[in-house]
Amino acid sequence: MATVLSANILDPKPASVVATGDTTTVGQTTGHVVSLGADSINCWRITRENGTSRFYSWGDPSDRVIQAAFDLANRALNFGENKTCLLSLPTPHLIIAQLIPSQDRRECVTVSFPCELTELCEDASSDRLQAVELLARSFHEPDDLHEQQYSPSGPVSRQGSDRASTNEPHEEPEFLSWVALTQQISGKLNLELKRHLGLTKIYLGGLICTILLGLMPFPHRIGCGVVCEPVVRRYVAVPFDARLANSDVFAGQQVTKGQRLATLDGGELLTQLAGLRAQSAQAEQRLLAALHQGDHSKAELERLESEQLAHEIELLESRQRQLDICSPIDGIVITGDLERAQGTPLTTGEILFEIASLERFVAEIAIDEADIGHVEESMEVSVSLDSAPGNIDASKISRIHLRNEIRKNESVYIAESSLENTDNKLRPGMNGSATIHAGYRPLGWILFHRPIEVVRHWIGW
Repeated sequence: MATVLSANILDPKPASVVATGDTTTVGQTTGHVVSLGADSINCWRITRENGTSRFYSWGDPSDRVIQAAFDLANRALNFGENKTCLLSLPTPHLIIAQLIPSQDRRECVTVSFPCELTELCEDASSDRLQAVELLARSFHEPDDLHEQQYSPSGPVSRQGSDRASTNEPHEEPEFLSWVALTQQISGKLNLELKRHLGLTKIYLGGLICTILLGLMPFPHRIGCGVVCEPVVRRYVAVPFDARLANSDVFAGQQVTKGQRLATLDGGELLTQLAGLRAQSAQAEQRLLAALHQGDHSKAELERLESEQLAHEIELLESRQRQLDICSPIDGIVITGDLERAQGTPLTTGEILFEIASLERFVAEIAIDEADIGHVEESMEVSVSLDSAPGNIDASKISRIHLRNEIRKNESVYIAESSLENTDNKLRPGMNGSATIHAGYRPLGWILFHRPIEVVRHWIGW
């Protein structure tokens, strides 16, 4: 291991080391320590960054010995008291950490003695402790020494790293005041913060960037399902009780205004009309006979009966003209496939066909209950139908229904938006998707407002 100041501590004038009296004192005291069997001497100090650095080293100890000396120096400097430990190696080592006398007690010297367990008698240990104490007194704080920090992987120069590693003390004092405990904890926290200063800056920068990104306004878009429905619809019903003779159209067929959709059976009407006409002729003959006889009262009764028969004949003739059911508008047949219902008796008012105009359509947008509070009329909406995914129609919300509906087992509110059918490709019932542009919101709110609402609903807040 490379030494920092001098390769031979026995030199009476080691480089950059000043004795309290003269340089001879350091050499003599060190020589006495070496004569007692010391194989390494290291001087440690606490830097301004609360790291432990080594500013003097002599000897060539093993890595485990220098690591143990480093740990012992840490404990001695942290607790402000001398420390001693016995290191179990193939050759046991007695390591002594002695504080160097100073006002701030921020420096100490560690000396390792290789020895056998049988040599650790009271006298031998006492002599070594006294020698190390004298050695510590012979040093005082160097002014401009080139410090060297130590880490378990080897010495590190102060210029290369300002964050010296230090281990937490393995011992706790028996009595420690709250003030001292607070200072010790704050010191350790500052030390750990400085040790991981690089990672701390990265984490802090990432946190700040995340917060700023979460506060940035982004477009709030709400996705919904869409069903395309026509604006104009007409229902074709049965004008009177009759039987269906035949059906000329089917569902999905385009029709024009006035085109025949179905025909009703008029056989019964013809029979009733023939009977009424015969009764009307008889009433006319009775009327003429009463006038010829001069019976005016009977003639008046026959006249009233003749007028009633005439009205009934007119009604049947009107129904006869309605046997052909025609389309009221141009459009497409939505419902009314009656091909297999020929001969079926029909009742007055029964719906036969539903005709929808293809000129104007409306997009019925299903908005979830959780999003209806963020949607207003006149908001812009983009509609894309599944039949033409590349075509997107931009429009605005023209109306929002006041009452919710159940669609696909979900409670939704329906909003309407007009669609143009310029190319006649829209059909009633087409499905698609819509995106409502609901203004700008912070990105964090857009990402997390749904989970927050779920949690609030779950806890009842």
